Amino acid sequence: MKAGDTYQGIVTAVAKAIHPSAEVTRADWVDGPEGRRDMDVAIRSPSPQPSLVLLECKDWRRPVGIGAIAGLESKRRDLGAFKALLYSNSG
Repeated sequence: MKAGDTYQGIVTAVAKAIHPSAEVTRADWVDGPEGRRDMDVAIRSPSPQPSLVLLECKDWRRPVGIGAIAGLESKRRDLGAFKALLYSNSG
């Protein structure tokens, strides 16, 4: 078990509760045009149009900075996700 697994599990459980008809997966690795990408939590909705929403989990002691946000936007574009959200326990 690595640091942040518990937090990632909580975010996954919340996503499943909010989106019961979607496929919610945790700790997926997906190949994109820029290489292999780690998705902390992914929500895949089958209808009416298939969509992918990425959830990035940051279990850090300090608030996340612009680098984490820019990295998530890069991942969103690379994987063609509809949306990307960053969950942080520290701001």
